[in-house]
Amino acid sequence: MLVPHFRRIRLAATDLLKSGIRPDPAYAALRQAGQAIERAIDLAIKAPEGRTRDLGGTLGTKAFASCVAANLAEAAKAA
Repeated sequence: MLVPHFRRIRLAATDLLKSGIRPDPAYAALRQAGQAIERAIDLAIKAPEGRTRDLGGTLGTKAFASCVAANLAEAAKAA
């Protein structure tokens, strides 16, 4: 799952900032993208019709990915 991966990136960035090392500007774009993906996933699973079978819904993997992709534009605006 992607969400834990992006959380690890965010934690690593926090450690860098505490040490006084500043990440390059490209990192900020990656961080925003990761946050948008997390929000898109959250939006998808918030509604029962957006959940996969393992979460009590009816969607398969491809349908869930389509749902997340459809939410991504809205999630990116909230960044």
